[in-house]
Amino acid sequence: MPLAMQEYEAAMKMFPNNLEMKYWTAITLANNGNVAKAAKLLKSVYAKDPLWRELTKRLPKSGVLTVKEEEMNFC
Repeated sequence: MPLAMQEYEAAMKMFPNNLEMKYWTAITLANNGNVAKAAKLLKSVYAKDPLWRELTKRLPKSGVLTVKEEEMNFC
């Protein structure tokens, strides 16, 4: 997982305006227990495009997101 996160970080630096890259990085962080960092990143994504919030709400049911919405503080 540390190598994957390094790669995610490198990709986000290369494409800083790519919301999808930031979004899936946040989902990976959340699934691996780094909920606080994930929530911060998701808030920045939601600020630019609130439709990502709707997708996030659907992910636990599909099993893609293993953290419940209440734990993420999706403000």
